[in-house]
Amino acid sequence: MEVPCRTAGTGIEASRLARLDGPRSSSRSARLVALALAAAVALLAAACGSSTSETAVGGSEISSTSSSSATTAPPVPTAPLTGIPISAAEEARLQRPALVVKIDNDVLAMPQAGLNQADIVIEEPVWEKSRFAAIFHSQDIERVGPIRSARTHDAELLPMLGHPLVAWSGGNEGVTEIMYEADVHNVNHDLVAFEDYYRDSTRPAPHNLYSTGSVLRGYATPEDTPPAPQFQYYAPGDDLPGTATPAAGLTLDFGTEDGEPMWVWAADRNTWVRYQDGGPHVDETGAQLSAVNVVSVEVTTIPGPADARDPHAITTGTGAVAVFSQGHVIYGLWARSDAHHPFTLTDYEGNPIMLTPGNTYLAITPVDGTALMDEGTAASVLATGRTP
Repeated sequence: MEVPCRTAGTGIEASRLARLDGPRSSSRSARLVALALAAAVALLAAACGSSTSETAVGGSEISSTSSSSATTAPPVPTAPLTGIPISAAEEARLQRPALVVKIDNDVLAMPQAGLNQADIVIEEPVWEKSRFAAIFHSQDIERVGPIRSARTHDAELLPMLGHPLVAWSGGNEGVTEIMYEADVHNVNHDLVAFEDYYRDSTRPAPHNLYSTGSVLRGYATPEDTPPAPQFQYYAPGDDLPGTATPAAGLTLDFGTEDGEPMWVWAADRNTWVRYQDGGPHVDETGAQLSAVNVVSVEVTTIPGPADARDPHAITTGTGAVAVFSQGHVIYGLWARSDAHHPFTLTDYEGNPIMLTPGNTYLAITPVDGTALMDEGTAASVLATGRTP
């Protein structure tokens, strides 16, 4: 894919997410209303106007005409959580529900099993460190873990995936009650057969609980529905928009005292690679965690309703977003109406922000939780494998 040429300055102009000045309420609300009205006008014009083209998901144009003899190539089916083209057989297989597994991110839990096979990994704030919700759909997974507890914001986040299977273990009474009321299919340790989860004796407890993807999927019922697409993707041949600016790397701050995770653009591999706790973050196979896209949504956090020490992320409403793809970043706004809808990502002009087909890390960060990394630091991290 051709990337427009841009000349990098002597330094990155902003080291934090671009955001509106002053209070976030009145000025941002006015801007969002304006964007929403603009989008509504555009949709109405598309429905009632006489334009001879329409925009497909991914930004490519599909020609159309009123002539009955004209034909249009049918859209190529894609995996809903990656945007990667799939075969008819894969399309039928992906009518299954998503499997979400809550995975530990403590230093004693590393290296984890399964993260590189997930279509989307949501990284959430928790009081001791971040935690992962790994979403498996287009790929099968066997050994996965270490598996830890759910959090109260999972009940609001995960129903956007249709009616997914959700694997977790532990949690206080308040978290458990909230998760059992959520619109998901819980297949947590307390509800399934005891042998469906197992302890790895080579790991320290409680960072040693694992399960098997095929076993957990065996609990699926007809009520468990597949996920809808969560993002929009570039079509083949699309160029990055003019709002994309070069980005060598980024640091995520989840509000903990532990080492902040970092992503660095590895141009030779055409992917973002992850570092944590001073070095490369690898899985059990020794492969470094990587992502085609890293999306950071800034949210407000409040003391958790089940444990005041635990931050509860407010993931409905609006906020700032930074989308990292192809060695660039686009800043904008996220919006989400309720628990059953995905995040809508737009730039500051109201245009949809696209992703590159492939896997995505969706970081749920506190306000000001994302910082750009300068080119020199990024180059040093790549060369030495050590973080500042």
